[in-house]
Amino acid sequence: MQKIINVSQTSLRKILPALLNYADEFSFVGRERVGMEDTAQTIIEQLEQYLVSTQRVSKWPGTTLLWDYAVLYTYRFNEMTAAVICKFEDNLYSWLHPRMPEDLIFYKSKKAIFISVTHEKEAYMDIDNEEQDYFKAVGII
Repeated sequence: MQKIINVSQTSLRKILPALLNYADEFSFVGRERVGMEDTAQTIIEQLEQYLVSTQRVSKWPGTTLLWDYAVLYTYRFNEMTAAVICKFEDNLYSWLHPRMPEDLIFYKSKKAIFISVTHEKEAYMDIDNEEQDYFKAVGII
């Protein structure tokens, strides 16, 4: 049975190692109408070799835009991409446009299991009982 559970941990240095055991892809968004700062551009450049897809979207897990679009960048998730993420910002809720891409989302077999809406300071997991036990044991939820 799937459960929606709020995330209590905000340190990506603690969250990402736990997610490496389950997630195989991740995504974030960049807003189209407002330019991204150099830090955000550098992150995208450093992750380029792991890029799975880019899509122009108005909806992604946790967010629906009414009058605008964003670019959803999806990448393979592994130890290398986790290191790039952590190198730039440890606090999940500091991943805010325009300095950083927004809304880190992690996927297991194309299903979003960790969803963040960073400008709202919200993060939750859509996981089963076994996953809940694991993420609770490692202090993520």
